[in-house]
Amino acid sequence: MRLTDLDPRWLACNQDGRFGMGVSFISPVSTARVTVWFENPIDGMEHANGDRPLYKRTGENFATLTLWPLIYAEAWRGFVKDGRVTSV
Repeated sequence: MRLTDLDPRWLACNQDGRFGMGVSFISPVSTARVTVWFENPIDGMEHANGDRPLYKRTGENFATLTLWPLIYAEAWRGFVKDGRVTSV
């Protein structure tokens, strides 16, 4: 399944001018949204994550996005690699 099929959205932390601090998308197994915060935001600035886990990212758009390690969401576990979403 393509990430672009799951209504992906870039996230920011309500800070002016910030972009691509994370991504959210509809879970492949429910209607809940999966939220993933990046260790290395697309805008190149540092991430003040608080208590959120951070994921490594490559790719600059939804079609090329790769995230690791394994994503643990409430009802879904899986990967995003080269814009494709796979469940484990």
